[in-house]
Amino acid sequence: MNTTPLSRSPARCGLLGLLLATLPAQDPATSLPRPATSPIVAGPLAPDGTPSGTWASGTNYKVRFDGGMTFHPHVGADLPHQPFAWRTVSVRCGDTECLPEGLAPTLRHDALCAEYDFGPVRERYEVRGEGLAQSFVLTRRPAAGDLVITGVVHTPLLLAARPAAHAPLTLHLADGRAVIEYGVAVAIDADGTTTPMTTAVHGDRIELRLPAAALASATFPLVVDPLIANTLLRQGAPIDEVDVLHESLSSPALQARLWVAESRTIAANDRDTRVYRYSSAFGGAGFEVFREISGWDTTHPRLAPAPAANRVVVVMSLDTSADRVIWVHRHDVGDTSLSTSGDLVPRTGNESHWRPDVGGRRGGGSRVLIVFQREGVDPFAETATSEVRATVFDAANPAAPFVVAPFPLRPAANRDQERPVVDQVAASNDWLVAFQEHNGNVVNDDWDIEVLSVTGAGLVGTTPLSTEDAGDITRHKVGPQLAGSNGRYLLTYATRTFDQSVPKPTSPEGQVVRAQRIDWDLTTSTGTRPWPAVDLLAPGIVTVRTTGLAHDSVSTSHWCAGVRNDSTSAYRVLKIGYTGHVVETGTLGLAAAAIPQSLAIAFNQEQRNFPIVFAENDGSTTTNALQGTQMQYAAVAPPALLGFACGSGVWNGVAAIADRQQIGAQALPLQLTGAPVDTAAILFVSTGTLPIDGGLLGAPGCTLHPDLLLPNYLGSVGLTIVNGACATTLDLPENLAPLTLTMQWVYLVPGANALGLLASEGLSVPVGR
Repeated sequence: MNTTPLSRSPARCGLLGLLLATLPAQDPATSLPRPATSPIVAGPLAPDGTPSGTWASGTNYKVRFDGGMTFHPHVGADLPHQPFAWRTVSVRCGDTECLPEGLAPTLRHDALCAEYDFGPVRERYEVRGEGLAQSFVLTRRPAAGDLVITGVVHTPLLLAARPAAHAPLTLHLADGRAVIEYGVAVAIDADGTTTPMTTAVHGDRIELRLPAAALASATFPLVVDPLIANTLLRQGAPIDEVDVLHESLSSPALQARLWVAESRTIAANDRDTRVYRYSSAFGGAGFEVFREISGWDTTHPRLAPAPAANRVVVVMSLDTSADRVIWVHRHDVGDTSLSTSGDLVPRTGNESHWRPDVGGRRGGGSRVLIVFQREGVDPFAETATSEVRATVFDAANPAAPFVVAPFPLRPAANRDQERPVVDQVAASNDWLVAFQEHNGNVVNDDWDIEVLSVTGAGLVGTTPLSTEDAGDITRHKVGPQLAGSNGRYLLTYATRTFDQSVPKPTSPEGQVVRAQRIDWDLTTSTGTRPWPAVDLLAPGIVTVRTTGLAHDSVSTSHWCAGVRNDSTSAYRVLKIGYTGHVVETGTLGLAAAAIPQSLAIAFNQEQRNFPIVFAENDGSTTTNALQGTQMQYAAVAPPALLGFACGSGVWNGVAAIADRQQIGAQALPLQLTGAPVDTAAILFVSTGTLPIDGGLLGAPGCTLHPDLLLPNYLGSVGLTIVNGACATTLDLPENLAPLTLTMQWVYLVPGANALGLLASEGLSVPVGR
């Protein structure tokens, strides 16, 4: 797991940089509308004429630049300064040193950017409110070999030795408290291609390394750009709910494709809702595009895209004390101004609406599906016969946006239906909806989860699907989260032991969090459960709940799920594979005494990661933090052909494999094409390479690349070639460790040689988490 997002704010230095940041636990108890910076200037002279240095500052640090960079985190009155000084001592490419011997770098700076010019290498720092962004720029292609940047660090903080890894470094006080995080690094070439780098610690030296192959293929100039610590997005009143959306509709130049919604508790019965926009990795201060800050109570904000309308739709529950309704705001993605407008979901008779969710589209279409919980009373009260309803909203229709009036999804007498959710980004004009249901006609019934489909015309599927454990009346199933597209979905939910004395819990908390993979055929409006449900987290006490779920629409096989664990006051974030099992997990630790409240997850299709926002409520009324981070995939090299084919049959569609090189991927596509005759083919699969000269076997000119000896040899698949081609797929179960697969097609061609066999090239496919 990588919880350190890459900064993508518009850089004042003209590049993007690493952030050296004090950890969130050290943030001062102040509320700022945006990060505060003080520019780089020379300080006054001491009475004896000694210069005091060239300094700048951010929200909770200051930094000195004369004589090299020295970072001073704010540590409070009880401790002396704990500086972190960096001096670049080497930039090597293979055996060639890129730094001219004996050359002292020239320092140049403007208000918020300092640069040390070493000639072929420039070391840069950007002063930001949340931390200090460091980067290295190689202006021209160096010698061949690994790129290794080495810095000597001088600090009283503890920096543990560590072998090379793509992970951040944390510096601690002697008592174990974390003070500074030095982020993980990536290299970004002139075309925008990013490659993760490793970071190692050897004594007082930090070493950043980029493999030779990545350096050789890079377009220059090349920027070495480490990643940053959890980005503090906002501080203020206690956070009630959050949501996040990544869209690809707005102009890249706008740098504001991450939308973040929050509601904060200002006073009793008064929660304010705001929507901010950030660059794709929460860079910069962001800007506000929507707010509701009157004396009304607005809660449960949710976001979804409407591509054909070029808008993002925001829904929320609004309580005026006289009425509780669903309020809908649509915002043009090119509009950076602040808006307070909205439409009310129509109501009929005495009813109240709340707990909304909204599903949008990934491709075309301007319609979104809004689902909500309806109570048949006004003024509002939560009843024992709540009903889940939906309406279709056209974001491109300003005069009559509600093209389908609100309708029930599963009408039934004496049922209680609650907490509806819908997939945030559908692949077509159909959505999947899940909610929990309690049957009042059954004495002491348990809560169950129901799933069904809804079209853009408001047509509801007639065959709902329940979870695998629906028949288990000893457990309640509550708090569903749902995400997916293209027929593949994941449902997460919590379960808790049925309690006869309290047969109908009102909380979504449980003792276990589960995942259920669902396949849904939208043409027939029916679903199946291809694999059993999986226990994701089971602390054994009633203190966990689902919070946030997003689907990787590139691999179509992975999800990122959030769990709020009140027993440990932390969030768990889990990368999940195609059967619902966990591939990778991590904990988002909170500041001391902070309380988890709400977490939301989206998917960034462009950068292939999962943006995450989460609330960190510290018990105050002013310093509760809205944080942003990301879960990413480990970088793996693309598939590579090995050697040459000894016949006309070759690998096809190799580029498509790159979308599924992660553990937990389903249906890795493997294709042979160009075979001279329609015969039989065999695909050999191994975890090792041991080339064998085919001439030794009667097939001169051929080379068999996979290692066919145990334990590396995994097996083979026999297929029939039709029209010169054949294809199969390979699943990568979640319990695999990172590995490299070596594969090759061998096919029968009678008379081609003494063996009667020809072969394609070999194929190397690295697989990571």
